[in-house]
Amino acid sequence: MMLAYAPDRIIIGGGVLNQTQLLLKVKQNIIEKLNDYTYYPELANLENTIIAPALGDNAGLIGGLIFAGQIKKRL
Repeated sequence: MMLAYAPDRIIIGGGVLNQTQLLLKVKQNIIEKLNDYTYYPELANLENTIIAPALGDNAGLIGGLIFAGQIKKRL
């Protein structure tokens, strides 16, 4: 999917990151699978491409509140 869509960021959150070592293992696995293939620049530095959510466990709550505010404006 990374190669097909070339995202600027991949954010992995939720229960997955309650085990902090899993993010590192995901990055290592992707590096292994890519086998030095760097079709686009973001693949060259996965440290900045695959990240944890900046809002931590509050991302869903804050996103829901923003969404609710947008709906309220439309009504």
